[in-house]
Amino acid sequence: SKTPYFNYRDGSGRRHEVWFEDARSIQAKMDLVREFELAGVSFWHIGTYFAQAWEVLTANFLVNKIRQFQSSTENLHPVALVSTDIENFHYINDKYGYPIGNEILNILYEELASNPFSLFTVRFFSDVFITIADMKDMTPIALSEQVQALDHKICCRIRDTYHISFFRTNSGICLMQNEDQSPENIISC
Repeated sequence: SKTPYFNYRDGSGRRHEVWFEDARSIQAKMDLVREFELAGVSFWHIGTYFAQAWEVLTANFLVNKIRQFQSSTENLHPVALVSTDIENFHYINDKYGYPIGNEILNILYEELASNPFSLFTVRFFSDVFITIADMKDMTPIALSEQVQALDHKICCRIRDTYHISFFRTNSGICLMQNEDQSPENIISC
């Protein structure tokens, strides 16, 4: 299972064995899902937030989505990945509280997912969202202009709604040049 573990003895001399998950063990399980062409996975998490787990699971989910778009005969036109994150999001959570931070994340998702170029949007981790953008009849420059306009719209909406004058998003675009590109390399661009 490639699951890490360790042993220790307590004050009474009893031996204990502790098993836990980390990014490597979760990825090993995801690799088995892919290798044996299983329909999917279920992940149950109890306890404190475990960022590594969600990053691995989301990345694998995104890899599968990219592969679907690459192999689909309906999507013969080019697509791109748009990565959008909130600048200094931890400060927003600290100053305005987690409920406001969560509302802002929901607004960001709503704006990204409902945009005309959006084929698929997912929260990648923390305050980073990935959108698969449809580039049919669109140049990379036109997509860049649309993404900039969307960033501006989102920032104005958040500033007006929550009176957060320093709110900013940052977006980057990675063109998916051909269906032979590795989804893992596309995500890392």
